[in-house]
Amino acid sequence: MTKITMTRNEAVNLYNGVVAAINSNLVGFKFNYALNRTRDLLKSEIDAVIAAQNNRNVELEADTDLKAYEEARSELAKSLATKNEDGTPKIIPSMNGDMYDMSPTASKELEEKNEVLKAKHANGIKHRDESNEKFKAFLAESIEVNVYKIDSSIVPDNINGSLVSILWPILGTDDAGSEVANVNTEAAA
Repeated sequence: MTKITMTRNEAVNLYNGVVAAINSNLVGFKFNYALNRTRDLLKSEIDAVIAAQNNRNVELEADTDLKAYEEARSELAKSLATKNEDGTPKIIPSMNGDMYDMSPTASKELEEKNEVLKAKHANGIKHRDESNEKFKAFLAESIEVNVYKIDSSIVPDNINGSLVSILWPILGTDDAGSEVANVNTEAAA
């Protein structure tokens, strides 16, 4: 086990990569053992991030000014959207979630009227922006985490490049320079 320094955001990415690697059917007992140990070691930091995000969401949901802004903005977008034959707003799928289909003119009108809504609900918008910045700062904080380093000799040959990139912080040697995760796993348990 090795202690490494990384940001909380990097820890979340590493955790997600470890979980993806575990679920990818890569073979090798020692490799998977090290992945599972690292996942378990990172879990408390992931739980802290989830708790902070949940607290942030609850705080923002309680902001009546922000809620009024979101509802007014949604109604405005719905009213300006292109309509289906039955009169309902036409929705198009997007990578960021579903959105209303709008003509360029309607989109420009939405932008202009949204600025008025932002001014009217400035306190809610400010609260949301401050909360976002606070959460970003929390994710950017450096933390020390324990990981189980993985000797490159036990990494399966069929691992893809993106997983290697994500797992990079735990591949290689420990701080003393000795190869790790290629040891007797009974002693490591």
